[in-house]
Amino acid sequence: DPGISPRPWRERENQIVFAGRLEELKGLRTAVEAWKLLGPDAPRLIVAGDGPLATWVSENAPATVTLAGRVSHGALLDLLAASKAALCPSLCYEGQPLVPIEAHAVGTPVLASNLGNVGGAVEEGVDGLHFAPGDAAALADAVRRLDALGERLDPAALRDRTLAAYGTEESYRRLMAGYREITGG
Repeated sequence: DPGISPRPWRERENQIVFAGRLEELKGLRTAVEAWKLLGPDAPRLIVAGDGPLATWVSENAPATVTLAGRVSHGALLDLLAASKAALCPSLCYEGQPLVPIEAHAVGTPVLASNLGNVGGAVEEGVDGLHFAPGDAAALADAVRRLDALGERLDPAALRDRTLAAYGTEESYRRLMAGYREITGG
């Protein structure tokens, strides 16, 4: 439990957060291209993290994209809770992506490429929206559709469902079940 109360949709900032390593496989180029398509009225995209694409982003992103650099875990949770969505445009399969879980734990929907566990962490139209991996136009369309989802979203219910699935008690139950399976006990 991150200890952050989910904000109602109407009280959120007109911003979306990308958090992670700034590298090719995380889909950051797709995000920047989508924000170019969205134009000057796009929600602000806050890019939290660092990596090899930091210079490219600073040189190529439109004014609606802000490079925040590395932020503390607490600051990231605050950013996610204040934002309309988290953005996970991954171009590769990831083991257990944390950003969708952490976003949902503070009642924030996720825009995710429909690929592997990143896409699997989002139930289309319920707790986020999907777009085709690497498709900037599809991502821009998902950003445009976000407000319609947000108006229907119950951030507290999203948080509660996420904590039930990934909270301490459920994680312990799964861990012990795994141990029993391995040991035959």
